[in-house]
Amino acid sequence: TGGNRDPKVIWHEPTQRWVMVLYVEQPAGLHTVQFFTSPNLREWTLASVMKGDPAGKRFLFECPDFFELPVDGNSQHKQWVLTAADSQYAIGSFDGKVFEPKQTHLSGHLGRGFYAAQTFSDIPATDGRRIQIGWFQTETRGAPFNQSMTIPLELKLVTTADGPRMTFTPVRELESLRSGAHLHTSLTLGAGDANPLAHIQAELIELRAEFDPSMASEVLFNVRGSTIRFDREKQELIVNDHRAPAPLRDGKQRITIYCDRTGLEVFASDGLTYVPLPYNAQASDTGVSVRVKGAANAADGTPRAQATFSKLNVYELRSAWSTA
Repeated sequence: TGGNRDPKVIWHEPTQRWVMVLYVEQPAGLHTVQFFTSPNLREWTLASVMKGDPAGKRFLFECPDFFELPVDGNSQHKQWVLTAADSQYAIGSFDGKVFEPKQTHLSGHLGRGFYAAQTFSDIPATDGRRIQIGWFQTETRGAPFNQSMTIPLELKLVTTADGPRMTFTPVRELESLRSGAHLHTSLTLGAGDANPLAHIQAELIELRAEFDPSMASEVLFNVRGSTIRFDREKQELIVNDHRAPAPLRDGKQRITIYCDRTGLEVFASDGLTYVPLPYNAQASDTGVSVRVKGAANAADGTPRAQATFSKLNVYELRSAWSTA
């Protein structure tokens, strides 16, 4: 209402207080997130304010979320994450009143149509995951609803050369939707080789690949008309018209692709790269392919451009909607 909205309330165990993060627009359109505390969920005290971007920019603009994550799974080393509608985020410490950011303006998703994501509260301690779901601004032609949600995403913090960064990966429960599997555990694919996935025809698809790109300049996937390319030299992922950094991890690239009826979600670099894109595939286009680009042979005729896959799995998926 007015210039403030989107409260998110959490319990802060060390101070035995409720904490609310609230988006508040300041004069001249400055975005802020304000932190309030309460012992009883009725009386609230303003504890601190964090400034975001000015009007026209997006950092800390509406729909804040605030949560703690272990770094590299270490429960003794945790950091707090503050994120907002466009999924840019900050990492820092929190004493129950003041959030002290160590890094800000970090990129979350690197695609389009992903907005206002929130995480689930009170996941049992025996599970311990932080799970997020976003508003996916897709075109739902002919459906009895408007737009959709992303697949649920497990969030983690991992160490990188630039400091801790958040990873996004599909939750394991999605495996229950698998209805058919096409598995390759050892495959070398060279430039000009036949498509090893040519026999697959499916509407709903999960593809998981792990490969060493070796001397291939590009490894290209096509899933129902969408092109997903990994550029080895640039360490970059290109999903249709979207480019995103996607560094090799331990010399390998690991890519997961979910193709739904109205959207595409692509994960690379062990979840450091997440590219969601609204996409409506043609009903007649149900194919999947993978190929390698680069010079087919060296001057002496030996193979030159090839990628070695330790995993190339395609799963046909059932709808999550009940048919009863």
